[in-house]
Amino acid sequence: MMRTAKLVFAALAFVSVAGCKLNLTTHLYSSDLRDMMAGTTDITAPATMAFEIPSTKKCDEYTAKISEIVKGVLKEFIPKGCHDENFDSFLTADTQMPIFKMAATNQESKIDALFSIVLREQDDSENNIEITILLDTQKYGVLLSRMKEEFSQTINLSKSKVKLVLHNDERNDLIFSVREAFLNSKPIHHKGRTYKLARRHKVTIQLSDVATTYLAKEGTARGFVLGKFVTN
Repeated sequence: MMRTAKLVFAALAFVSVAGCKLNLTTHLYSSDLRDMMAGTTDITAPATMAFEIPSTKKCDEYTAKISEIVKGVLKEFIPKGCHDENFDSFLTADTQMPIFKMAATNQESKIDALFSIVLREQDDSENNIEITILLDTQKYGVLLSRMKEEFSQTINLSKSKVKLVLHNDERNDLIFSVREAFLNSKPIHHKGRTYKLARRHKVTIQLSDVATTYLAKEGTARGFVLGKFVTN
């Protein structure tokens, strides 16, 4: 009996330490990214957030609690319901991810969003665009504190899935590069290797656990590099 009690306590302690998952999927359209680099302002990308919850049986209750928790942290949070995924339960909500063009001077302090996408033109002759995810660590700290108070555990981004879905909505195929991530669930480590994305196709890029851990700690993580068009 004592051994059983110890095992149960250890399991509960592990859950508390592990923290909740916060999955994020953002859809990026290549034409929007190029328009942004050309000078278009106020572009946002549709995104879906999935907060891990104890159970889907009390979906309405957890929806109300998390909606209150994210007030002032997220500008838009539209709950879409709860679902089970393997052994985990999630509350899903739609939101918007602001996209910014980073100028030569540091503008990160002007970005008022929990998560955002920042575009930087690389210093090379190819005019490649580097896509980076930013996390406002102050807002994230508020979110962690509120989650801890309500659910007795915080969020663990290193165990979460942070995905960027790149849509090629232009007339030509395009090339892009990604490193230390999952490309359509396939692990990628090669540095400097490029991939072709056909017109009207999409690809899902998921950050590695190293990248999501770094994102939570440092507030930034590289997503991918968008290259030039391929002449068909």
